[in-house]
Amino acid sequence: MKNRTDRIILVSKYSTFGLSVIAGITLGLTACGGGGHSNSFGTPGTVGQVDRMGRPGIATFLLPLSMRDSFNQVTTPASQDPTFRSAAIATLSAAPFSNSANASALATTLFPDILTIDTSKPTGYLNGRAPTDDVIDISLNLLTAGAVTTDNVGPKVYITTFPFLGPPLQPQ
Repeated sequence: MKNRTDRIILVSKYSTFGLSVIAGITLGLTACGGGGHSNSFGTPGTVGQVDRMGRPGIATFLLPLSMRDSFNQVTTPASQDPTFRSAAIATLSAAPFSNSANASALATTLFPDILTIDTSKPTGYLNGRAPTDDVIDISLNLLTAGAVTTDNVGPKVYITTFPFLGPPLQPQ
């Protein structure tokens, strides 16, 4: 750097980047309920939990519509076990899943609906989650005992630089 102006431009350039990162993290946490693992809505002075998804699609696939609001209001996932697990077993045992042989074991694995990771085992959905894991295809395959293996949504394009996720998928 030749002079003070060059240093100011360099500091300004990196400060802008730093502020952008902080703003992005702040917006991301705000959109996700402040990092509290839920999505929230509200007007000034009131906030309510709208949805929570440890594993995307599980409540959508396994719980009747009449139970989803109460499921999403659970703030301690372990407390959801008895009621929601029983409903999931009933759903898995009926058409279109017709997976009664595995219903109890699946419900035990999927409830409470939290994303778990065991570092002594290979990672990938259901043990952790990578951006490349097609969680809906994996869930459909698991829940239907292989009868349905895909939702026919094409593969996502990933890039090797930040933000890594690439462009959004386009309608086909």
